[in-house]
Amino acid sequence: VSTERHFTVLLIGEAILGVAVTVAWMVLPKLPRVPPSVSQGLRGAGAVAASSSPVTRRQWVSFGCLMVAGGLLNGVFQGWSNTIPTQLEGVLPGALLKWFSFIAGMACMAGSLLVALVTRVLNLESKLKLTLLCTIFLQLVGFTLFTVLLPGSPPAGVSAPGLVLMFLIVLGSVANGAMSPLVYELGSELSYPSSEGLSGGVFSWLLNAFALLLLVVLPMVPSTMDGQLMAGTCLVGAGLVAAVQERYGRQEADREGVLMDGKGP
Repeated sequence: VSTERHFTVLLIGEAILGVAVTVAWMVLPKLPRVPPSVSQGLRGAGAVAASSSPVTRRQWVSFGCLMVAGGLLNGVFQGWSNTIPTQLEGVLPGALLKWFSFIAGMACMAGSLLVALVTRVLNLESKLKLTLLCTIFLQLVGFTLFTVLLPGSPPAGVSAPGLVLMFLIVLGSVANGAMSPLVYELGSELSYPSSEGLSGGVFSWLLNAFALLLLVVLPMVPSTMDGQLMAGTCLVGAGLVAAVQERYGRQEADREGVLMDGKGP
């Protein structure tokens, strides 16, 4: 988008796409004829498997910690990533900087797509908290090294080539993108038999709230402290996730249903 006309065409295209999605949503059926899982079938029938214990107050607190951690890390990253091209001026070629936001966005998308495959292959479906902590650790490493190795940042005299800095940002972006599905899934497990929409709605609201809050806070932060802000956010997020008490209500209901059908061991 380089001219006012291009921007106008972009807005018209977004408006048309928004109307098309709305119409499709109105026409498509809202509920599947066959529940995709035993746990959803039980919830739809107003019953919960015997093995699925009710959600306790402690688990609702865990749900809140998880949502705040996910919303905080993803929201702050959305705002902070927009400042990266400015931090890399003079370090990377100008032509590459124009594409940097696109590259970081694609890295986030890759993380969100790959995390389901990785958790399935490594049998991590019941270890989502550990998987989340690993993604936060990768972000902390990537963003901290980026901050330390960025030319002009303390400590003085320590720097790295532009491609190394880009690799660190891509690493952190992939890990950040992987967080969203994990937060949604673990949140749905913690809040079962509540609808998955609760997890998705709260997470989306907090993400946007923290992103808007950062728009107010970031101008007050010295430019040399931008990287420390992201690294500190990772530490806060890790502490919140560490406080989560895991509960896999949907998986318990699914296992109960399989055993009741005589398909289990």
